[in-house]
Amino acid sequence: MSLLTDEWMPVRDHSGKRRWVAPSELSAPDLVAFDAERADFNGALAQFAIGLLSTHAPLNNARDWESWFVSPPDASTLQSWWRDSVAHFVYGGEPLCLARS
Repeated sequence: MSLLTDEWMPVRDHSGKRRWVAPSELSAPDLVAFDAERADFNGALAQFAIGLLSTHAPLNNARDWESWFVSPPDASTLQSWWRDSVAHFVYGGEPLCLARS
């Protein structure tokens, strides 16, 4: 399972329907909230999304955040930002071999 490419995040849309999305789908305009079974899990989902964006988004200055708030990047843009990290977010798969010195 990939935490970056698989649909594992529970969300609620404008119609009240619950569905599961991949992180790259979080900027969809019809999504209104995370929808985990527990409030603390919703907080964890939000923190994961914030961390993912803050470590992978190509920021030039604080105004980039402001422009993305008004016009969020689409799913393909988000995927392109973390394309090189996908292997590091595989859960339950083959472990990454790290060279030891």
